[in-house]
Amino acid sequence: MKETEGCTVLVVSDLPAWYDFIKNGLARGGRPHDQVRFAASGNEGLVAAEQDPPDLIIYFLWTLNMNGYEFCQQIKTISALEKVPVLLVGATSPHIAYPEAQRAGAAGYLRHPDREQDLVAARDALLRGETFYPSASPPPHPSPQEQKASIRKGCKVLLVDDEPELLELIQFILRHRRDDSVRYVNNGQRALMVAEQDPPDLIILDIMMPDIDGFEVCRRIKGMPALWNVPVLFQTARALADVIPEAKRLGAAGCITEPYGPHELLAARDAVLRGETYYPPFEIGRSSL
Repeated sequence: MKETEGCTVLVVSDLPAWYDFIKNGLARGGRPHDQVRFAASGNEGLVAAEQDPPDLIIYFLWTLNMNGYEFCQQIKTISALEKVPVLLVGATSPHIAYPEAQRAGAAGYLRHPDREQDLVAARDALLRGETFYPSASPPPHPSPQEQKASIRKGCKVLLVDDEPELLELIQFILRHRRDDSVRYVNNGQRALMVAEQDPPDLIILDIMMPDIDGFEVCRRIKGMPALWNVPVLFQTARALADVIPEAKRLGAAGCITEPYGPHELLAARDAVLRGETYYPPFEIGRSSL
């Protein structure tokens, strides 16, 4: 059977690093005989798949020129490909991604391709003609005592902002209250390079920047194998109603609006480092730093 004997897999992403990541993950997970091909865009993936139909397509949700939902809709119109299962991969919460993926006709959704057992389980299920949508029930909310006990200290934080006056204050708060070390970069390109060279524990990311906006930086971060699980916390002066939907779609862990107080910065920092999300209600006011 194909799930154990080997199959052809087409990986589609505008970030080439995912080719080796998926190929090596399948091999380490016990599927070394899979033949893995790569396409760098949705359009290229459609052409490659139609010319030589694969057994499985793994598509990274926020590929730049065509997102995964659009790709699934397109592929169902091609007779040679309508039965080829598509596994969407992305950092977006299953609670958001599952309904869209299912409506688009994706056979499954995988949030953690870095877990080899999950990658292989999804691959095998789709090749058997099944779907792969694991339970997305949220973890139980910890009690205040458990929250206090689980606060991580001494973390590496990367602050990405083109307003350096914030750096000293954020450094002071995080260093004295959480013993964190804070690095600073003032543009998106530099942030991607620095984060990949030395992955931080947390990225605090401004949305409005001169070269690449924070949304695009987050999208690229979530597409880099070395940074896949690093939580991104947006900070912005824009209205939350404008920011939160896109932040959640991109897989960001949370958002705080400027001006924000030290207590909110620490609450957001602690929550996302526990693996939770931090999206405050729109109506809550903000105190200044």
